[in-house]
Amino acid sequence: MDARIVDGRKIARVTDDGKLKVLVHGRDGDDLVPVKVSEDGYLMLATDVTVEGVTVDLGTVELNQGAPGQNPWPVTLSGNIAEKASAQHSESATTVKTYTRAAGAARIEVYVESGRVRIRTDGQPCTAVTGEPLGEGFGAAWAAPSISVLFVSDAVITVVSR
Repeated sequence: MDARIVDGRKIARVTDDGKLKVLVHGRDGDDLVPVKVSEDGYLMLATDVTVEGVTVDLGTVELNQGAPGQNPWPVTLSGNIAEKASAQHSESATTVKTYTRAAGAARIEVYVESGRVRIRTDGQPCTAVTGEPLGEGFGAAWAAPSISVLFVSDAVITVVSR
C-alpha cells in the first residue's frame, strides 16, 4: 500500500513484512530534501554544522550514537558577545560618574574589582539611597544607554560595552 502527497511524491509505504516506512522531507529553499535516518530508523545529523545569529530553544535533548542511551555525543558550546569597549576606573568614595554605552553596543556591564558602588540606569545621578548596590567580586549588565555610578567606598570597577 502506498500513500501519496499532492505533488505525487511517495511519503509512506508498508513493506512486505508489515513495517511502515515513511519518507520525511526538509526544505532547502523551494527544494524538498529527504531527512536521513540510519538503517535502524535513528535520525542522522550532519557533522560540522555551523549556526549563527539564531536562538534555538530545544528543551531537553539527548543525542546518542547508536542505541538509545549509549555512546553520547560530546557537545561543546562556545562563543561570546563581542566587546566593543572596556576600561578600568579607580575612584574615591562619594564620587559620582556617568558611563555611556559604546556605539554599536547592546549593553553596558560593570564588574566591581574592589570596594562598593551603587548604579542607577534611569538617566538620573545616583545617590546613597538610589540605584542598585554592587559589591566587590560582583558584576551586572544593563541595556540602558548610560549608567550613573556612585562610589560608596574607594573602589575599582571595570566598565564594558558589548
